[in-house]
Amino acid sequence: LSEEKWRELVSELRRDQFGITEDSEVKDTSNKGNTLVAIQRRRLDRALSRLSGELYSSNAHCIYELLQNSDDAQYTQGDTATCEIVGVRSELGSFLAVLSNEKGFTKANLKAICDVGASTKAGDVHTIGEKGIGFKSVFRLSDNPQIHSNDLHIAFNPNKYPAGAIVPEWIPPERRTLYQKAKSLSSTNCKSGVLLPLKSSLSN
Repeated sequence: LSEEKWRELVSELRRDQFGITEDSEVKDTSNKGNTLVAIQRRRLDRALSRLSGELYSSNAHCIYELLQNSDDAQYTQGDTATCEIVGVRSELGSFLAVLSNEKGFTKANLKAICDVGASTKAGDVHTIGEKGIGFKSVFRLSDNPQIHSNDLHIAFNPNKYPAGAIVPEWIPPERRTLYQKAKSLSSTNCKSGVLLPLKSSLSN
């Protein structure tokens, strides 16, 4: 898909699944029905926070999950599957990036990552993981993880929205500096990457 098509898909997903539009970040919750929706979002947000914080016992496990995702990904025939971890400290902060030369995200991948327990790997005996929730472990390390895959560029911010851990935000070109930095340091011809700006408590 082109960047424009990906951006349209992200906007549709935000609107249809979470009631968030560009004109109004969060729908008015003044009436009873919308208030109940807001309550359920906050409940889901608490569940996601506990999931990411308690499902795995160590911060390092999220790196394992990302490596596992790369192992399960699809690659162009003839290419050698390659995955690389890049860590950087800079004036922009400290971050980790897991980069690979996989084919890239599909529409189904995007919808699955913005859900809970809806992995596209479920039932596939050729993949390692089937939980569909492993990506949520990245919130142990980062409050604003980013996914870059060809022309798809999204981030998640659990502190901005109820259920923000599964609400995608489009990343405009001017906010892709860290990803470009990670790519410049990589020896991989990467097409996809997960970028984790580290929490301040972890960056020292």
